[in-house]
Amino acid sequence: MSKFYRKKTFYIKFFTVCVSLSSLWGSIISFSPISLDKIEFQLSILIIIAISFIVGVVSIPKIVFPTEETIDFAFCSKRKSKIVFPCTYNQYKIANKIADESFEKKDSPCFRKVDAWRRRNPLILSLYYDANNKVKGYFDVLPLKAEFESKLREGTLTEQDINYDSMIPPEEMYNSEIIYIGGIAEKADKKGIRPSPIHAGLMLHALFLYIKTFYSFEKKTTISATAATSWGTYWLNELGFSIYKEGIFRNDGHDYYVKEVTFEDIKRLGKKFEKNIDHKIDCSAYNDFINSDYGKRIIKKI
Repeated sequence: MSKFYRKKTFYIKFFTVCVSLSSLWGSIISFSPISLDKIEFQLSILIIIAISFIVGVVSIPKIVFPTEETIDFAFCSKRKSKIVFPCTYNQYKIANKIADESFEKKDSPCFRKVDAWRRRNPLILSLYYDANNKVKGYFDVLPLKAEFESKLREGTLTEQDINYDSMIPPEEMYNSEIIYIGGIAEKADKKGIRPSPIHAGLMLHALFLYIKTFYSFEKKTTISATAATSWGTYWLNELGFSIYKEGIFRNDGHDYYVKEVTFEDIKRLGKKFEKNIDHKIDCSAYNDFINSDYGKRIIKKI
Protein backbone atom coordinates (compact mmCIF):
# COMPACT_ATOMS: atom_id res chain seq x y z
CA MET A 1 0.00 0.00 0.00
CA SER A 2 1.72 3.22 -1.11
CA LYS A 3 2.27 6.07 1.36
CA PHE A 4 0.76 8.52 -1.11
CA TYR A 5 -2.49 6.57 -1.30
CA ARG A 6 -2.78 6.31 2.47
CA LYS A 7 -2.09 10.06 2.99
CA LYS A 8 -4.55 11.00 0.27
CA THR A 9 -7.25 8.90 1.95
CA PHE A 10 -6.58 10.61 5.30
CA TYR A 11 -6.72 14.15 3.89
CA ILE A 12 -9.93 13.52 1.95
CA LYS A 13 -11.68 12.09 4.98
CA PHE A 14 -10.29 14.79 7.31
CA PHE A 15 -11.43 17.74 5.17
CA THR A 16 -14.79 16.12 4.38
CA VAL A 17 -15.62 15.58 8.05
CA CYS A 18 -14.22 18.99 9.03
CA VAL A 19 -16.37 20.84 6.46
CA SER A 20 -19.46 18.78 7.31
CA LEU A 21 -19.16 19.35 11.06
CA SER A 22 -18.41 23.07 10.56
CA SER A 23 -21.50 23.45 8.39
CA LEU A 24 -23.63 21.51 10.86
CA TRP A 25 -22.34 23.51 13.82
CA GLY A 26 -22.82 26.79 11.93
CA SER A 27 -26.43 25.86 11.15
CA ILE A 28 -27.09 25.00 14.78
CA ILE A 29 -25.66 28.36 15.96
CA SER A 30 -27.56 30.41 13.37
CA PHE A 31 -30.95 28.84 14.19
CA SER A 32 -30.60 28.84 17.97
CA PRO A 33 -30.33 31.49 20.68
CA ILE A 34 -26.89 30.18 21.62
CA SER A 35 -24.23 32.87 21.69
CA LEU A 36 -20.52 32.00 21.83
CA ASP A 37 -17.72 34.20 23.01
CA LYS A 38 -14.29 34.14 21.39
CA ILE A 39 -12.87 31.39 23.61
CA GLU A 40 -15.93 29.16 23.21
CA PHE A 41 -15.83 29.63 19.42
CA GLN A 42 -12.15 28.68 19.29
CA LEU A 43 -12.81 25.66 21.49
CA SER A 44 -15.62 24.47 19.22
CA ILE A 45 -13.30 24.77 16.20
CA LEU A 46 -10.63 22.72 17.98
CA ILE A 47 -13.22 20.05 18.83
CA ILE A 48 -14.31 19.88 15.18
CA ILE A 49 -10.67 19.58 14.04
CA ALA A 50 -9.97 16.87 16.63
CA ILE A 51 -13.01 14.83 15.61
CA SER A 52 -12.08 15.22 11.92
CA PHE A 53 -8.50 14.12 12.66
CA ILE A 54 -9.66 11.02 14.57
CA VAL A 55 -12.08 10.04 11.78
CA GLY A 56 -9.33 10.58 9.20
CA VAL A 57 -6.89 8.35 11.08
CA VAL A 58 -9.46 5.60 11.58
CA SER A 59 -10.30 5.64 7.88
CA ILE A 60 -6.68 5.12 6.72
CA PRO A 61 -6.43 1.74 4.95
CA LYS A 62 -4.39 -0.73 6.89
CA ILE A 63 -0.98 -1.55 5.46
CA VAL A 64 -1.15 -4.64 3.33
CA PHE A 65 1.58 -6.83 4.74
CA PRO A 66 3.33 -9.34 2.47
CA THR A 67 1.64 -12.69 2.02
CA GLU A 68 3.17 -15.82 3.46
CA GLU A 69 5.04 -16.19 0.16
CA THR A 70 7.55 -13.68 1.49
CA ILE A 71 7.37 -14.38 5.22
CA ASP A 72 10.66 -15.66 6.57
CA PHE A 73 10.71 -19.45 6.72
CA ALA A 74 11.45 -19.36 10.43
CA PHE A 75 7.97 -17.92 11.03
CA CYS A 76 6.23 -20.52 8.90
CA SER A 77 7.88 -23.89 9.33
CA LYS A 78 5.19 -25.73 7.35
CA ARG A 79 6.16 -23.98 4.11
CA LYS A 80 8.01 -25.93 1.46
CA SER A 81 10.46 -25.38 -1.30
CA LYS A 82 8.87 -26.05 -4.67
CA ILE A 83 9.50 -26.91 -8.28
CA VAL A 84 7.99 -24.72 -11.00
CA PHE A 85 7.33 -26.59 -14.25
CA PRO A 86 6.99 -26.15 -17.18
CA CYS A 87 8.92 -22.90 -17.31
CA THR A 88 8.09 -19.71 -19.18
CA TYR A 89 10.40 -17.75 -21.47
CA ASN A 90 11.31 -15.38 -18.62
CA GLN A 91 12.02 -18.29 -16.27
CA TYR A 92 14.40 -19.71 -18.85
CA LYS A 93 16.19 -16.37 -18.78
CA ILE A 94 16.43 -16.55 -14.98
CA ALA A 95 17.93 -20.05 -15.16
CA ASN A 96 20.40 -18.93 -17.82
CA LYS A 97 21.54 -16.09 -15.56
CA ILE A 98 22.10 -18.56 -12.70
CA ALA A 99 24.16 -20.71 -15.10
CA ASP A 100 26.27 -17.68 -16.03
CA GLU A 101 26.98 -17.10 -12.34
CA SER A 102 27.65 -20.77 -11.57
CA PHE A 103 29.80 -21.92 -14.48
CA GLU A 104 32.72 -20.59 -16.46
CA LYS A 105 31.80 -18.60 -19.55
CA LYS A 106 32.88 -21.40 -21.91
CA ASP A 107 30.54 -23.82 -20.10
CA SER A 108 27.42 -21.64 -20.01
CA PRO A 109 25.58 -21.42 -23.35
CA CYS A 110 24.26 -17.98 -24.28
CA PHE A 111 20.52 -17.42 -23.98
CA ARG A 112 20.09 -17.50 -27.75
CA LYS A 113 21.15 -21.16 -27.71
CA VAL A 114 19.13 -21.97 -24.61
CA ASP A 115 16.05 -20.42 -26.20
CA ALA A 116 16.54 -22.70 -29.21
CA TRP A 117 16.49 -25.64 -26.78
CA ARG A 118 13.30 -24.26 -25.25
CA ARG A 119 11.59 -23.94 -28.62
CA ARG A 120 12.55 -27.51 -29.51
CA ASN A 121 11.48 -28.98 -26.17
CA PRO A 122 9.97 -26.68 -23.50
CA LEU A 123 9.88 -29.52 -20.95
CA ILE A 124 13.62 -29.71 -20.27
CA LEU A 125 13.83 -27.11 -17.48
CA SER A 126 12.67 -27.15 -13.86
CA LEU A 127 13.06 -24.04 -11.70
CA TYR A 128 13.62 -24.44 -7.96
CA TYR A 129 12.17 -21.97 -5.43
CA ASP A 130 13.17 -22.04 -1.77
CA ALA A 131 10.75 -21.88 1.17
CA ASN A 132 10.70 -18.07 0.97
CA ASN A 133 9.48 -18.26 -2.63
CA LYS A 134 12.80 -17.04 -4.04
CA VAL A 135 14.38 -18.61 -7.11
CA LYS A 136 17.28 -20.62 -5.77
CA GLY A 137 18.32 -22.93 -8.57
CA TYR A 138 17.41 -25.03 -11.57
CA PHE A 139 18.16 -28.24 -13.41
CA ASP A 140 17.71 -29.11 -17.05
CA VAL A 141 17.54 -32.58 -18.59
CA LEU A 142 17.98 -32.92 -22.34
CA PRO A 143 16.84 -35.90 -24.45
CA LEU A 144 19.58 -35.92 -27.07
CA LYS A 145 19.73 -37.73 -30.39
CA ALA A 146 22.04 -40.73 -30.24
CA GLU A 147 24.35 -39.68 -33.06
CA PHE A 148 24.90 -36.25 -31.50
CA GLU A 149 25.44 -37.60 -27.98
CA SER A 150 28.07 -40.05 -29.27
CA LYS A 151 30.13 -37.11 -30.56
CA LEU A 152 29.53 -35.23 -27.31
CA ARG A 153 30.67 -38.31 -25.39
CA GLU A 154 33.84 -38.64 -27.43
CA GLY A 155 34.61 -34.98 -26.83
CA THR A 156 34.72 -33.75 -30.41
CA LEU A 157 31.61 -31.68 -29.63
CA THR A 158 30.74 -29.82 -26.42
CA GLU A 159 27.57 -28.64 -24.72
CA GLN A 160 27.96 -25.38 -26.61
CA ASP A 161 27.28 -27.37 -29.81
CA ILE A 162 23.84 -28.57 -28.68
CA ASN A 163 21.27 -26.97 -30.95
CA TYR A 164 17.65 -27.23 -32.04
CA ASP A 165 18.32 -30.33 -34.17
CA SER A 166 20.36 -32.12 -31.50
CA MET A 167 17.37 -32.64 -29.25
CA ILE A 168 14.28 -34.85 -29.25
CA PRO A 169 10.89 -33.05 -29.09
CA PRO A 170 8.38 -33.61 -26.25
CA GLU A 171 6.21 -36.13 -28.12
CA GLU A 172 9.22 -38.46 -28.55
CA MET A 173 11.20 -37.94 -25.35
CA TYR A 174 9.44 -40.56 -23.21
CA ASN A 175 11.07 -43.42 -25.11
CA SER A 176 14.48 -41.77 -25.39
CA GLU A 177 17.34 -44.09 -24.45
CA ILE A 178 19.80 -41.25 -23.93
CA ILE A 179 19.26 -38.61 -21.23
CA TYR A 180 21.77 -35.81 -20.77
CA ILE A 181 21.81 -33.81 -17.54
CA GLY A 182 22.60 -30.38 -18.93
CA GLY A 183 23.12 -28.68 -15.60
CA ILE A 184 22.05 -28.41 -12.01
CA ALA A 185 22.94 -25.21 -10.21
CA GLU A 186 22.07 -23.26 -7.10
CA LYS A 187 21.96 -19.48 -7.01
CA ALA A 188 24.47 -18.38 -4.38
CA ASP A 189 23.64 -15.42 -2.12
CA LYS A 190 27.25 -14.34 -2.42
CA LYS A 191 29.73 -15.04 -5.18
CA GLY A 192 32.00 -17.97 -4.41
CA ILE A 193 29.76 -19.47 -1.71
CA ARG A 194 29.46 -23.24 -2.03
CA PRO A 195 25.98 -24.67 -2.75
CA SER A 196 23.89 -25.50 0.31
CA PRO A 197 23.65 -29.28 0.89
CA ILE A 198 19.98 -28.80 1.80
CA HIS A 199 19.08 -27.17 -1.51
CA ALA A 200 21.29 -29.62 -3.38
CA GLY A 201 19.51 -32.60 -1.81
CA LEU A 202 16.06 -31.17 -2.58
CA MET A 203 16.98 -30.44 -6.19
CA LEU A 204 18.46 -33.92 -6.69
CA HIS A 205 15.31 -35.43 -5.21
CA ALA A 206 13.25 -33.42 -7.71
CA LEU A 207 15.64 -34.34 -10.54
CA PHE A 208 15.10 -38.07 -10.08
CA LEU A 209 11.36 -37.59 -9.69
CA TYR A 210 11.36 -35.65 -12.98
CA ILE A 211 13.32 -38.41 -14.73
CA LYS A 212 10.97 -41.10 -13.41
CA THR A 213 7.97 -39.08 -14.59
CA PHE A 214 9.02 -38.21 -18.13
CA TYR A 215 11.08 -41.22 -19.22
CA SER A 216 9.96 -44.82 -19.55
CA PHE A 217 13.18 -46.85 -19.04
CA GLU A 218 11.52 -49.73 -20.86
CA LYS A 219 14.97 -50.48 -22.27
CA LYS A 220 18.32 -49.90 -20.66
CA THR A 221 18.83 -46.15 -20.73
CA THR A 222 22.04 -44.14 -20.61
CA ILE A 223 22.21 -41.05 -18.43
CA SER A 224 25.20 -38.85 -19.17
CA ALA A 225 26.61 -35.59 -17.85
CA THR A 226 29.63 -33.34 -18.10
CA ALA A 227 31.35 -32.58 -14.80
CA ALA A 228 31.98 -28.85 -15.17
CA THR A 229 32.45 -28.16 -11.43
CA SER A 230 33.93 -29.94 -8.41
CA TRP A 231 30.42 -30.08 -6.95
CA GLY A 232 29.16 -31.91 -10.06
CA THR A 233 32.11 -34.30 -9.96
CA TYR A 234 31.37 -35.15 -6.33
CA TRP A 235 27.72 -36.01 -6.94
CA LEU A 236 28.32 -37.95 -10.14
CA ASN A 237 30.83 -40.13 -8.30
CA GLU A 238 28.50 -40.41 -5.30
CA LEU A 239 25.69 -41.63 -7.55
CA GLY A 240 27.82 -44.30 -9.17
CA PHE A 241 28.47 -42.69 -12.54
CA SER A 242 31.65 -43.72 -14.35
CA ILE A 243 34.03 -41.56 -16.33
CA TYR A 244 33.68 -42.43 -20.00
CA LYS A 245 36.37 -40.01 -21.17
CA GLU A 246 38.64 -37.80 -19.15
CA GLY A 247 38.71 -34.07 -19.75
CA ILE A 248 42.27 -34.00 -21.07
CA PHE A 249 41.02 -35.94 -24.11
CA ARG A 250 37.96 -33.78 -24.69
CA ASN A 251 37.56 -30.36 -26.31
CA ASP A 252 35.82 -28.80 -23.28
CA GLY A 253 38.43 -30.08 -20.81
CA HIS A 254 35.84 -31.78 -18.55
CA ASP A 255 35.35 -35.41 -17.58
CA TYR A 256 32.35 -37.01 -19.25
CA TYR A 257 30.28 -39.35 -17.06
CA VAL A 258 27.81 -42.07 -18.07
CA LYS A 259 25.61 -44.55 -16.28
CA GLU A 260 23.39 -47.19 -17.83
CA VAL A 261 20.23 -47.61 -15.77
CA THR A 262 16.89 -49.36 -15.61
CA PHE A 263 13.75 -48.02 -13.96
CA GLU A 264 14.65 -49.94 -10.79
CA ASP A 265 18.07 -48.30 -10.77
CA ILE A 266 16.43 -44.88 -10.96
CA LYS A 267 14.16 -45.70 -8.04
CA ARG A 268 17.17 -46.82 -5.99
CA LEU A 269 19.10 -43.66 -6.86
CA GLY A 270 16.10 -41.51 -5.97
CA LYS A 271 15.84 -43.13 -2.53
CA LYS A 272 19.16 -41.54 -1.59
CA PHE A 273 17.26 -38.25 -1.37
CA GLU A 274 13.76 -39.33 -0.35
CA LYS A 275 14.22 -39.82 3.38
CA ASN A 276 12.76 -36.88 5.32
CA ILE A 277 12.59 -34.81 2.13
CA ASP A 278 9.09 -35.23 0.66
CA HIS A 279 7.63 -32.93 3.30
CA LYS A 280 10.18 -30.23 2.44
CA ILE A 281 9.63 -29.80 -1.28
CA ASP A 282 6.51 -29.54 -3.41
CA CYS A 283 6.96 -31.28 -6.77
CA SER A 284 3.25 -31.39 -7.61
CA ALA A 285 3.92 -29.31 -10.72
CA TYR A 286 4.87 -32.52 -12.53
CA ASN A 287 1.54 -34.19 -11.76
CA ASP A 288 -0.33 -30.97 -12.52
CA PHE A 289 1.30 -30.91 -15.94
CA ILE A 290 0.50 -34.55 -16.68
CA ASN A 291 -3.14 -33.92 -15.75
CA SER A 292 -3.41 -30.74 -17.85
CA ASP A 293 -4.93 -30.79 -21.33
CA TYR A 294 -1.54 -30.18 -22.91
CA GLY A 295 0.12 -32.76 -20.70
CA LYS A 296 -2.47 -35.38 -21.57
CA ARG A 297 -1.89 -34.76 -25.27
CA ILE A 298 1.86 -35.17 -24.79
CA ILE A 299 1.48 -38.27 -22.64
CA LYS A 300 -0.81 -39.87 -25.23
CA LYS A 301 1.79 -39.28 -27.90
CA ILE A 302 4.57 -40.73 -25.82
